Amino acid sequence: MDEIFDKNKGEWARMADQKIADKPASKYTIENECISFISDMFDNNAAFKPLLNYLYENPKENKYEFVVMAGILLRDYHFEKYPENVFNEKR
Repeated sequence: MDEIFDKNKGEWARMADQKIADKPASKYTIENECISFISDMFDNNAAFKPLLNYLYENPKENKYEFVVMAGILLRDYHFEKYPENVFNEKR
């Protein structure tokens, strides 16, 4: 998972940011958008093929956990790369 994420995080963050950048978003909104983005990409992106093969060969593993974990990694990377898109929730 880490290798796939590290190889693709820049492109994924850019693509996710296109959905988020139009308006400042809460941290919660960005997290949900990142998880949703990964969920959408999971079945449709060649980068995930090794994980899909792994999940197929190990049916007791939970796809949702992989999606959430990758979404959280993307959220953290997004916060680093695009801090201007996060509004201060304490205001």
